Amino acid sequence: MITATFALLVIGGIFAIILWEMVQHQLLMSAVKDVSASDRERLIGLISSVGTAASTSYFLLPRNEVHDGKFTILLPKQMDARWLSEKSLKVSIDPDSADEIHPTTIQVSADSSQSDFSVVPIPRIKMKNGKAQNRYQPTYWFKKEPELEIICRKYSRNPEAFASYFVDGIGRVNAPFEWLQSPPKMRCPSCRGKMHPVFQIDGGPIGLNSEAVYYVAACNCENEQIQTFMQLS
Repeated sequence: MITATFALLVIGGIFAIILWEMVQHQLLMSAVKDVSASDRERLIGLISSVGTAASTSYFLLPRNEVHDGKFTILLPKQMDARWLSEKSLKVSIDPDSADEIHPTTIQVSADSSQSDFSVVPIPRIKMKNGKAQNRYQPTYWFKKEPELEIICRKYSRNPEAFASYFVDGIGRVNAPFEWLQSPPKMRCPSCRGKMHPVFQIDGGPIGLNSEAVYYVAACNCENEQIQTFMQLS
């Protein structure tokens, strides 16, 4: 009897934690949507100024509402897959695909007239050993730019979570992938060389499964190969 009661308490506690996280997530989404245009531009400018080394990776910020997994991204000049630098990607994700490999259709063009997202540099810090490292932690940003915390507190009692969700709640460009599960094999089907991260994006903000993350990688070989992946949390 005691064991059964304890098990029910544990299950109830887990459910309460999940529900709490869902509520907090919804509150952050609502708060981010309420950010004024002037504060949005100021936050982007302050985050962009935190780094002490040239940024090589970027956050994705929405400019337009995206539905059914169809959107356009204008890539920055700094891309590890060099042939994609400053290219426009027209992306179409199959919402019904249960396949973890190749659920996404990508069209590459030089048309830079439209993009559903802005790219914001991820702060990059030069270390004492001469190497550079991305800094994703808002607490570090606040130390470098105290005004960031002041603006974030206007919209949330948890400024760190708000700042993180504001710029890092959708996806990243040219940044190391954060896999939800074991990383798949990423080798170019043509040259068997290394595939470079192009972008990753969460399913929820683009009108798809909120538990899915979509990944796009590319090779630098002459065949200009692109691979796409999907993982579920």
